[in-house]
Amino acid sequence: MSEISINKNFIGPRAIFDNDFIPPKVLYREKEIKELHSLLEDSLRDHFSMNILYQGIEGIGKKVMINKAITDLSKKEYIFNDIRTIKVDCQGKSIEELLITIITKIFNLVDFQFDLKNLWNLKIHDLWNFFKLACKKFKINYLFFFTNVEHSIPEFYKKILQYGKDSHYNMISTINTALSPSFIEFFNSFDLQIKLKFYEYNELYEILKQRALLTFGKHIDNELIQFITDLIFEHHVPVPGKGINILKILYPTLVKDFNLGLSEIYNLIGNHFGLLQNWDEFEILDYLSNSGILATLFLDNLTSYFLNSTKYYINNYELRELYFLACESIEQEKFIDEYYSLLNDLYKIGILTLSYKNKFNNMPLNIEFLRENDLFFLSISPYNLKLAIDSLFNF
Repeated sequence: MSEISINKNFIGPRAIFDNDFIPPKVLYREKEIKELHSLLEDSLRDHFSMNILYQGIEGIGKKVMINKAITDLSKKEYIFNDIRTIKVDCQGKSIEELLITIITKIFNLVDFQFDLKNLWNLKIHDLWNFFKLACKKFKINYLFFFTNVEHSIPEFYKKILQYGKDSHYNMISTINTALSPSFIEFFNSFDLQIKLKFYEYNELYEILKQRALLTFGKHIDNELIQFITDLIFEHHVPVPGKGINILKILYPTLVKDFNLGLSEIYNLIGNHFGLLQNWDEFEILDYLSNSGILATLFLDNLTSYFLNSTKYYINNYELRELYFLACESIEQEKFIDEYYSLLNDLYKIGILTLSYKNKFNNMPLNIEFLRENDLFFLSISPYNLKLAIDSLFNF
């Protein structure tokens, strides 16, 4: 396993635990950042407002991208130095709480002397008037940034959008999930709707490697980041947020020990994310109980390979050597077709998975295109698999 080179921009744990952290460079979103930067710049120069919606699954990087564009804009020219961003998370907030949050953030920005506790005694109508008063009283370039707007009430949020339009405030919103029917018409309230694309394997890998470098410096392995990327592709959807959450869980262990075994990795992350719960335990037990001795020995050799090392992958050549070893232990002749049949069985029932880094990642496994150095990984903890083998066959 090769170690990631030393990182001169080492940040520390803030790089993964700070939800508002912006990396020095936001990878593979340069085009989107440039477009948003240009839209906001034109809007501020020409004094017209924009309502922009970004849609994408949670963890795809909407907030990081938007924060980067806003930060870059505020630093670009002195005329934009007075931009004040009001960031509000709509999740878990009633209409009253949403309005109180907005009003409080505006007053905190301008240091207005008012006992904000009194806001909790006001009704929605009075809070709305207070919100409008706050916006009109202070002549500052406000930029409203609302996240998780799928949790808001569409009719009320449309009212906020319209007021922003009438008052020439720019408003950026993000939405995570598929919309309910009540939100379909809601889309028409935005001037621009942008859906962020998923990442390719190498893109997601580079993003997670960047965060690992910023967090741990040089003390982390490339293969571990590749493995985390594979787990995300296999069990989730390709978004950085899931990988960053995995790094958070691994952080207390990684800062002390950078040679984590596969079983330890699975033990740490399996309970938190359910990443490893989609394998069929009964199907695997059925396969073990009905397989011949050669298949069992081959699988036992495979689990031992991972239990006795800190490797996360095994290539086609190494797998074939484990098959040969199983054949020799029972003095059976070696057949390459038999090896590929065993390999295909383990692939179909979900014990072995072909790395998404490989050029060909097909289902079912395409033996014709398989190369010597193509990588596989265990989709099940080798420790749990070893227990299953031992319990059935008393190894």
